Amino acid sequence: MAMLRALLLLLAMVAGMAAAGELRIAIGLAEPAAAADDDPAAAPGSRLAAMYDDIARELCRRMAATCTIERIPVAAILPGVERGAYDIGFGPFLYSPERARRFALSDPIWRSASRLVARQATAETFVARLGGPLALDMLRDARVAAVTGSAQQAWLVGAAAGQRLTLVPARSAAEAVARLDSEADFALLPATIAYELMATDAAQRLEFAGPPESGHGLGGTAHLVLRSGDDSLSSAVNRAIAAIRGDGSFARIVRQHLPVWLD
Repeated sequence: MAMLRALLLLLAMVAGMAAAGELRIAIGLAEPAAAADDDPAAAPGSRLAAMYDDIARELCRRMAATCTIERIPVAAILPGVERGAYDIGFGPFLYSPERARRFALSDPIWRSASRLVARQATAETFVARLGGPLALDMLRDARVAAVTGSAQQAWLVGAAAGQRLTLVPARSAAEAVARLDSEADFALLPATIAYELMATDAAQRLEFAGPPESGHGLGGTAHLVLRSGDDSLSSAVNRAIAAIRGDGSFARIVRQHLPVWLD
């Protein structure tokens, strides 16, 4: 019986590897400039894109798969996977019932959160005004920049009236941070993008304002989006995720690009 179980497990692994033989992976660019041809390494979002590339390649290695990786705007990933242009969409994407209905979602690859980012002087002013530490739910009478169409903007739209917040729309996270110079007091961004922008802030004038926020749809488990109806692919991807998280490869790759532990 033990030999039979071992044989069945081996067959399942081989089937998963065969299903994953050639994969088309879309890497999401939160900052479109990260695809620039002149100097992509210096473009906003380039560290995240490079980190996603490295994680995707390590997953492919664990699956013994040949992968074609393409960098595309985040907004193009879900439609691309849905129409069959890609096998795996690497946003990563927060869990939602609607996404779970439309796609196969991988096991969580990390946990996501949002952060308020501000100039140091602005953060100190609001701390003094509030009489205590900053927190998103306590913020009042502030101008907050967020990327159009993001979960952060959706939260701000709902909270604006009750907390007397002014929403400042931006086309990208880099633009949201640039608006801190004149039009906004804070930028509300995904934590990974905020870390990268702070790491490339040569003047070191940016800082986090308040703790990470994961409630109100601003965070949670992050997943890869997979083509639906392929259980072998889902199993192979989930085994690879478990392997790189279990042996420390995931943490090593993240530390090469960002000063943060994604968990």
